[in-house]
Amino acid sequence: MKKLIIASITALSLTACTDKIGYVDNAKLINGYQEKIDIKAKLDVQVTNYQKKRDSISQALQAEVLAFNKQAESLPESTRKKRYNGLFQKREILLQKLTKEEQELKAETQKQLDSLITKMKKNIREYGKKKGYSLIIGANDSGNLLYGSESKDITNDVLEYLNQQYKNK
Repeated sequence: MKKLIIASITALSLTACTDKIGYVDNAKLINGYQEKIDIKAKLDVQVTNYQKKRDSISQALQAEVLAFNKQAESLPESTRKKRYNGLFQKREILLQKLTKEEQELKAETQKQLDSLITKMKKNIREYGKKKGYSLIIGANDSGNLLYGSESKDITNDVLEYLNQQYKNK
């Protein structure tokens, strides 16, 4: 009976040793992934265009307010109130439009990043299957991997695979 238990433990140990395990540095992986770099560049252009538009609108409205302030004292009170209310209303409408545009930009950014992460996970699974890995762990700053031997770090290989997959599509 003892020999059977020892043989079972030995067999389990040998089976466990044959599992191929690796880990990747999530931050290095995402920051080095060419598709993410391309998406970020595209989104940066959109953000810059939004900021220019917002600044331009803000400056135009500010110039309109300054011009109104110069004229305000010479206008009858009813006209002054009417123009002031018009400017205030215009400001509110512009702020709503800009806020909506900013929210749409944020939503688009999140959508693209979510899609990117989904694609990366799929490609990492493919990589793992092709290379015979039974487990690939993602290491990040939250400490889900406290230590891993450098020989188990497959970040560069996975990154090369991901970038090749992106390049081929």
